[in-house]
Amino acid sequence: MLVDTERTLVFRCSACGRQVERSISIFWAGDDAVRCECGETGAQIRRTGRAFHAVIRCVACERAHAYHMRVAELARRSVLTLSCHDSHFAIGYIGEDEAVHEALLHHESLENLVFDPDYADSFDHPQVMYETLALIQAKAEVGRLDCVCGSDRIEVDVANDRVRLVCADCGGSAEFAASSDDDPERVRAAQRITLGSPEGMESAPKGERRAPGL
Repeated sequence: MLVDTERTLVFRCSACGRQVERSISIFWAGDDAVRCECGETGAQIRRTGRAFHAVIRCVACERAHAYHMRVAELARRSVLTLSCHDSHFAIGYIGEDEAVHEALLHHESLENLVFDPDYADSFDHPQVMYETLALIQAKAEVGRLDCVCGSDRIEVDVANDRVRLVCADCGGSAEFAASSDDDPERVRAAQRITLGSPEGMESAPKGERRAPGL
């Protein structure tokens, strides 16, 4: 029986937003930098004994996160998720090539919305927008985003400097700024996001775009 020993590491470059891929053998031993096409070093990887280590600069919060995995785990698991230590949103994957790219399909719409070069000028602060959307999506995935009417069918409208959540059933809404480094804290601090009454809410800002997959 042939055993596939190659693993794929995928993450987004924190400097330019491009997707970075690196193929690694589970038998590889060494210490190496993983660079993006733009020249930025996005990750540092190394193998020590029976452990694999990766330090990745996070595209969401722009800080460096360290990940430590046993080589046996890499050999056994088809894919491992590398999450932002702050928002807990997936920023990369490592594992079998097919499984990694299948996992990417779930999150690529959000990343493309913010980091696609065609929309480079769409947001005041792309990193802040990504982190805000990531935090909102993370809450939705664990059932912590709903409306006072009881519905959890929430639509997300994205403008250049804010995110507006709207209940698809009653129109209840909430708005979050997403243009300064402090803005994601409002979302992060909330244990739960429950949209309120539609009375008194302003209409969605002009030039907004719908965030897919949320």
